[in-house]
Formats: sequence, structure tokens, C-alpha cells
Amino acid sequence: MPRVRSTAIEPYQGEPLEQAVQAFPMLIANGVIVYDASQSGRTTRRTAIAQDKNGHIILLATPLTGISLERLSRLLAQEDLHIVNAFNLDGGGSTMMYIQPNDFRLTSFDPVPAILAIYPQ
Repeated sequence: MPRVRSTAIEPYQGEPLEQAVQAFPMLIANGVIVYDASQSGRTTRRTAIAQDKNGHIILLATPLTGISLERLSRLLAQEDLHIVNAFNLDGGGSTMMYIQPNDFRLTSFDPVPAILAIYPQ
């Protein structure tokens, strides 16, 4: 089952993995904001990955002017979202997202040489 986890909280013990993505900083751990707001107050487009209490993986991207990581952390920590763990991914002008079947597109301002693509099994 796919999981979003912190290796600082749950260290990798050599268990077999099919795929893994590394990200930083962690925004939410065990339902609590762990992002240190003193790190940066800069606003930009953001991409994040989260997992809710039901195990659903959530990928999100913020549009246009973006938000700070502190604000993103506070939004993800809202009780009605039930987010357990969340990480910031890449951001800035390279942020983009495309979702089928709705044909939702958030285009990037900068070209990106690599992407994370997720397909149904």
C-alpha cells in the first residue's frame, strides 16, 4: 500500500520498496504541524504530497502567486482534511499538474526535465 512517511520518525530498515520519492521539508507529521516557520516566509507556487487518515494519497499544486510553506502547513492541518503526513515537493515556476479524466491543467512557467507520473493499476 502506498504511504507517505518520515524516515526521521520511522527509519528505513531495509524493507523491500518498489518505488520511493524523497522530499523536504516535512509539513505535517502524525497530524501535527512540524514545519519550522522560521525557515522561510517566501511565497511561491508549491507542490505537496500528503496522506489522510484513510490512507488516501493527495497530490496538490498551488496556482499562480502561491503561498508560504507555513500557510500551506496550516491549510493541510485543518481538521476536516484529516491529514496525517505531508511533505513539500518541488515548487516555484516549475510547479505543474495535469489530472485526467477532468483534463485539469496547471502549466509550469519553467521547463522541467523530469516528472512524477502516477497511473491506475
